[in-house]
Amino acid sequence: MESIGESEREYSRFLVRFLMKRERMLLLLAVILNLVPPLLLRFVGGSMYPFFIVVAIWSALYILTLAFALHLKRQRMESPLLDVSEKRSSIVLLIIAVAPRLAWVGSEVVISLDALWYIDFGKFMSWGDMPYADFYFPYPPVFGYFIYAIMLLAPSIDSYRVLAILFDAAVVVILSEMARRGAIRDKMTVVPFAYAMLPFSIIESGFNGHFEPIANLLLLISIWCVLRQRPWLGGVFLGLSAATKVYTAFLLPLLLLVIAERRKKAEFITAAVLTGYLTFIPFSVPVWLRGDFLLPGTAMPGLETGFFDALIGFIFGLEPLHLVTIALVAGSAIIVIVVFTLRPFAESKNPGGNHI
Repeated sequence: MESIGESEREYSRFLVRFLMKRERMLLLLAVILNLVPPLLLRFVGGSMYPFFIVVAIWSALYILTLAFALHLKRQRMESPLLDVSEKRSSIVLLIIAVAPRLAWVGSEVVISLDALWYIDFGKFMSWGDMPYADFYFPYPPVFGYFIYAIMLLAPSIDSYRVLAILFDAAVVVILSEMARRGAIRDKMTVVPFAYAMLPFSIIESGFNGHFEPIANLLLLISIWCVLRQRPWLGGVFLGLSAATKVYTAFLLPLLLLVIAERRKKAEFITAAVLTGYLTFIPFSVPVWLRGDFLLPGTAMPGLETGFFDALIGFIFGLEPLHLVTIALVAGSAIIVIVVFTLRPFAESKNPGGNHI
């Protein structure tokens, strides 16, 4: 009887190992299937209907893969794709992140003309014209510094793609490191894997060569600094992030919730605003040296090319009802920021802070 019981236990252990191995293999298969759509888009991405059909199928594959990864995590079935505690996992995730994004390097197929605009903006800067003051530039200044650098080194669509891919890889590394050090809750350690395979992130960086990965990386560093009780440094990186892509500035109220002391909240806001404004200065210096003393980010007289013209200039052509709506939204946002800044929510909730 004892031998029968022992054999049953051995069979049960074998069955568990087999199922775990099988599920890990299924996850690997799902990952491989997610690498097929980018290759297809390299050839059919220039046509509207095939593009959207492939993206729809890809999105469904991604959702199923992520759901399966979450199932493995819930069942405590570790995989090199999900186990952020080991260095090799970062290498595997980097491969998963970079491989599909490289599918379009060398391709002339584009679905966005932005990268072509970047090349033109770089040419204007190389001729001595400055963004905002001399020509229409609808982006924050840090964006422009990368454009100018690429203009000097290798002005091409692929250069923007490679730059975006490198920053997306850095985002995966930072997410993995945050998960490894406990800055992400245990059940959320699948986040690096989810970002590495996110279809729309892959399209934005690998296909379009957009600058979202740069803003995302700076935002992540800002969040990490806030979690490590360094609000002034977090404010600096949030300012740099918003000076790359404005949308990251809307996360400021949420980050204020994490900061305990009012003084540190004030440090965070001051550092973010001051850093964001100072990023305009390098583009302003050449304008000042030629004798045109303009405020940073503003246009020459007679032009409407300043940063704030590009950002909110449309407001002056809106109907009164639209202006009332915008005023209400802006007022609500200001109230939220003031409340989050003044209320001692984090002090009572987490008096010791988060020392990750």
